[in-house]
Amino acid sequence: MRLRCEFFQVKLNRTDGPDFFKPGRLLPDRLTLHRFLFWVADNSVGNLYTSSHEPSTMTENTTVQVRTVVRHVRALACAFDYFNRPLDKELVREATLWVQNNLAQELDLNREVKQKPIAYYSDVAEIIEAIWVFDSLAVCRNIMNRFNTTLILNFLVDGASRIGEFIPVSSDAARDGRFMTWVDVEFWVLPSDGLEPVTIHAVILCKWLKNHTFDPTGHKSFVVSLLPPHLVFQDSCRLLVILALYRGYIND
Repeated sequence: MRLRCEFFQVKLNRTDGPDFFKPGRLLPDRLTLHRFLFWVADNSVGNLYTSSHEPSTMTENTTVQVRTVVRHVRALACAFDYFNRPLDKELVREATLWVQNNLAQELDLNREVKQKPIAYYSDVAEIIEAIWVFDSLAVCRNIMNRFNTTLILNFLVDGASRIGEFIPVSSDAARDGRFMTWVDVEFWVLPSDGLEPVTIHAVILCKWLKNHTFDPTGHKSFVVSLLPPHLVFQDSCRLLVILALYRGYIND
């Protein structure tokens, strides 16, 4: 909305931009919509070029990405739908295709897609192994730092989670108590079918997702179980039991 109003004022020298976002007012025609999208693309600078990533192809440049301009089409359609009335679906579809083809070619827009880094099991295992070598003392100055870091890394993998679900990532999160506590952990000890007489499971409740909700039905839980002893550093359940014993949350 802000860009749309700025476009009317700067480019068209008109002051009625906000009126388009009032109920029952006019909607933009095809020409006005195209001019707005051209203005957005021509006055934007993409951050893919300046981001830290491997060089990709010859199409990479400092222009904005095509999909970024397409997002403006969809965001504008949603804004009109909410504040005024829906744009014609054919107009939205045609504007999207125009951006992806005509506008992209005319302004040499960036068609590159920045690949998000992916951590595989072997990567996590290698990091955990590095944490427990002697040289890591320079970074992790005590064993509890190593232990906690290892446990959090395993939680991220086991729960397909974000770090903010377990520890405070800002001063506001720390102040508001948005982090995992022992109340969020439930241990289960059950008979085992294996060599050991019992097995242990831990149910971990995540209350602080990216779009956290105070509705308990929207919270996520995941279960971790004991692994074979030789996988101790990848065993979230075993590490959690050790920490609970150390902190005194489990009595003999």
